[in-house]
Amino acid sequence: MEPSLPGLSTSSSSLVQVIVDNFDTDISSPNGKSSTHSLAMLLTQPDSNSSETDQEDTIRRVKKEDMVKPLEYDVEIERYNGPKKPPMPQNTPKRSVQPLRMLAQQVISKGRASEMDFAFLQDMNNTLDCPEYNGYNTRAARRQGHSAQPKTKAVYLPLIDMIPSHPDTMMTSMAFAQVHTRNIGQQFVVFTCDLQLYRVALEVQWTYPERFSNVILRLGGMHSLMSFIGSIGTLMADTGLSDIMSSVFGGVSKMLTGKKIPQNVRALRMVAEEALRGIIQDKPLHCSGDLMQILETEASKSQTSKLWVDVLIKPVQLTMMFIRAEREGVWPLHLATYKQMLPYFFAAGHVNYARYGLCYLREMERLPQEVLSHFMKGEHVMHHSAGLWNGIWSDMMIETTFMRYGHAPGGIVGITLKPETLEVWALSLHACSRLESDLDDMTDEDTQSKVVTTHKEEAKARIAEDKKDRDGIRQKLDTCIDPLDSAAHPSGIVNVVSGQIGSTEVNVHNAVTIGTEQMKVFESRLPEGLYETITKKVVTMDHARKHVKVGAVKVFDTNLIYSRVIGLQASGRDIDIKDVLGHELAPVPTSMFDDTGDMRIAKSKSTLKKILQVEVSDRVAGGANVSVLDGSAILWVVPWPADGTVKDYMANFKYAIGKRLRVEDVYLIFDRYYDYSTKSVTRGSRATGVSRVHHLQVNSKLPAQKILLASSKNKKQLMQLIVDDLVQDKKFHEDNTRHHKLVVTGADPVPIEISEGGVVISRADLATSHEEADNVIAQQVLSCAAENAESKITVVADDTDVFVLLLHYHHMANLKNVVLMESPIKGRTVVDIGKTVQKHSEIVEGILPAHALSGCDTVASYFGIGKATVLKTLRSGHSLNLLGAPGHSMKSVIQQATSFISACYGQTNCSTMSETRLKVWLSKTGKGSSTPKLCTLPPTTEAFKENVKRAHHQALVWQSLEAQNPPELDSTEYGWVKDDQNKSLQPVTLPDKVELAPEMVLRLIKCGCHSTTPCSSRACSCNSANMKCTIFCACYNQGCCNPTS
Repeated sequence: MEPSLPGLSTSSSSLVQVIVDNFDTDISSPNGKSSTHSLAMLLTQPDSNSSETDQEDTIRRVKKEDMVKPLEYDVEIERYNGPKKPPMPQNTPKRSVQPLRMLAQQVISKGRASEMDFAFLQDMNNTLDCPEYNGYNTRAARRQGHSAQPKTKAVYLPLIDMIPSHPDTMMTSMAFAQVHTRNIGQQFVVFTCDLQLYRVALEVQWTYPERFSNVILRLGGMHSLMSFIGSIGTLMADTGLSDIMSSVFGGVSKMLTGKKIPQNVRALRMVAEEALRGIIQDKPLHCSGDLMQILETEASKSQTSKLWVDVLIKPVQLTMMFIRAEREGVWPLHLATYKQMLPYFFAAGHVNYARYGLCYLREMERLPQEVLSHFMKGEHVMHHSAGLWNGIWSDMMIETTFMRYGHAPGGIVGITLKPETLEVWALSLHACSRLESDLDDMTDEDTQSKVVTTHKEEAKARIAEDKKDRDGIRQKLDTCIDPLDSAAHPSGIVNVVSGQIGSTEVNVHNAVTIGTEQMKVFESRLPEGLYETITKKVVTMDHARKHVKVGAVKVFDTNLIYSRVIGLQASGRDIDIKDVLGHELAPVPTSMFDDTGDMRIAKSKSTLKKILQVEVSDRVAGGANVSVLDGSAILWVVPWPADGTVKDYMANFKYAIGKRLRVEDVYLIFDRYYDYSTKSVTRGSRATGVSRVHHLQVNSKLPAQKILLASSKNKKQLMQLIVDDLVQDKKFHEDNTRHHKLVVTGADPVPIEISEGGVVISRADLATSHEEADNVIAQQVLSCAAENAESKITVVADDTDVFVLLLHYHHMANLKNVVLMESPIKGRTVVDIGKTVQKHSEIVEGILPAHALSGCDTVASYFGIGKATVLKTLRSGHSLNLLGAPGHSMKSVIQQATSFISACYGQTNCSTMSETRLKVWLSKTGKGSSTPKLCTLPPTTEAFKENVKRAHHQALVWQSLEAQNPPELDSTEYGWVKDDQNKSLQPVTLPDKVELAPEMVLRLIKCGCHSTTPCSSRACSCNSANMKCTIFCACYNQGCCNPTS
């Protein structure tokens, strides 16, 4: 049966194009597993406004009695009989000499686009009401008098109810497209699809070159852009980009895989705009060349700057050009931009876009003259409405028309399971969709005549919303290392948010060079080397992230393997669950480390204090002889002068100290910051999002409080300036130290005492090399008590670690002094340490080791195990007297710790933590229908041992405070490993060579399907288990037909 084409004109010379795409949807069924997999086809043509009518544009009414008759399918099914991987024709990879006109237009269009985009960046930074990119260019087109482009007419064709990626399906659709275009009077077929279908279509064309010689295959631009953005996300992993975007936008992880277009395009462009703001506002720039020269200079000085210039700024500029080429219908700019995008596909390991994108480029460079003339007129783009700067990619056209109507309410979901009715629906969808589209046009009074000359981004409300988002990005960037300030960068590549320096293996700053070289090598091996493996040679910043290797694929997802194991078990596979749960089944022990691989820092430490503390009134708290102050806590409560200088803040700090000196002696203690500290992890956690280092001087402008105090390097500078000022300010001494002394402990091991109106001495008796102010506070409280057993001592601090140390040493030293602990924030609880010790005398000796083991600043906490549970376990008689006690074997310490933490999980008589893990899993599984989350299970024995080592190390340090200096311990023997690049210590998650998952499980959780319709039958291990295929299955990016995926 010859198909009819209502809506298209045979008298028009306008280009007719065919677009195909997957039409997949789930169907409401009792088991919830039914679905339809079909191929949708759309024919398009620019509206010529012809008055001639070639087809009666009506839909024939069907009588009820005719609906029971068998349906006649319009499409004759073609059968592909070629090889699975047909050879590439010899002439395909050859470069063709493009027409001089094309080459000239490429140069002109690229130059114009660069200058227009530069003007946009300048106006964005220098004007208040500048709309974002699309609105800006629509306004510019309107002001420049551009002609409106005609609306594109779209005709819906019947669904081909076959697996879209099957060669038979693509061959059928290509033959069907030839029939349609021939009937229109066009001798060639422009056939557009996404990469999955493009690959199959190419293979069909290569197998039957004569039959499909008139088919011009185009790769969908929208999907190419999505992959390009995914390439940026891959290359920029762990550089700080995702953290910056997450400060304003949601769903960033999906954005950086290429999903959520166009939101991701907007978000990346805004980051680039704000990163360039300083250069654009501060430098005399006259053209885009000036800007690029400055960026290239910065890139030559720093690997970090080179990374951000080459892998973010330039790619964002490419996305702007790629979008402009489509909006304005400039074919030469489309080709020039696509050529520049290709190296990024190679560098990021997007191998299918690298392989077939190059094929696409070479094919488009030798278009027949008749096709090229249409493309040069801009007819390769689509327009939903007649208007300015509103062209879209053809694959976006089918997504926003056929897919929109086909998946809308009233589709197949929930209708029926009868095959006959499904067939009626499938073959009538094109007519119903056309009808719905026409009705939409009829209800909009101006649809037929309206020419769209404005964009929604020009609206005042949208401009304000965009400005708000840019301001949020700018505020975040202000807390980070400036990615384009080479002078602020270390020698390696640095994460601009966390300040972490990448390993020496990282070479992502050379990604473009590496990708370009790979592309040259790949092209030189064509056509024979088309199917050769393309290896990713770029090492990104996430290189050091913990992962599980499944075959050649690195798995970072902490739940993926565990969920697959549960699926295998549910499907009846023979799995030894005891053996399986004896492995972590994730890149990191999820009970002690979060999904990003960071140690779980106890969030409920203050709960311990709230449960144990014995409060006293403010009246009792007064009249202290001595105050011992946590200097780091005081920094946060001293008034922060807005728009002031460092000197202004120091004056406020001295005033606060002076008030106390009028009535009591003051011991002021600041933290110290050592390289290779066990506090590296916690300090990194607290400073998350703040990495910009300010070079502070007395008269420097004072940055915002959070920016300054959340960064260890900034805080260290400020504390040293304060210490120096307190020691050197003679007027302050005269006014405040005549009756009471001030003892200041800073970075120097020996504290300084100022008394008698200006007498400055070194307190060698208080000298200590302890790093933590918490430890020094406890030491100096003991010293003050030893000097005067009658003195009343107030400790001003909020930290739970300080509270635990005071309890421990008040008990161990049997202090007679009244020791109080109060918050630096007025109005909060005042705690009597002595009375608290008396109230909890039966457990006081176990509080310190229990606190260390269950999570403190240097030891991971356990998901779901809070301090209340720990205290309950301690009161039940479980001892931890070996933890932190010197002279005991690590084996005995671990055994006692295992018993204690097992009890916290509600389990007894467990000899190993893996045994506890199994019992907890069985208990949780037996109580409910849902499977417990992996993070709610205890760690495995091997992971737990490393955490016990860290706890033992911390407890040894805490229990040594009566000595002047901490014990000499090698941290690398207590669950830590050195990170020489960042001069820090990182926790050992698992010892080397410990398997994260059994090899048997890793083999079971992936399928090896390689057929032309992979995973379509129950022979597929994933399909038979009713599980989705994943990135490490052989079918990945090969047209997986698993109905569950």
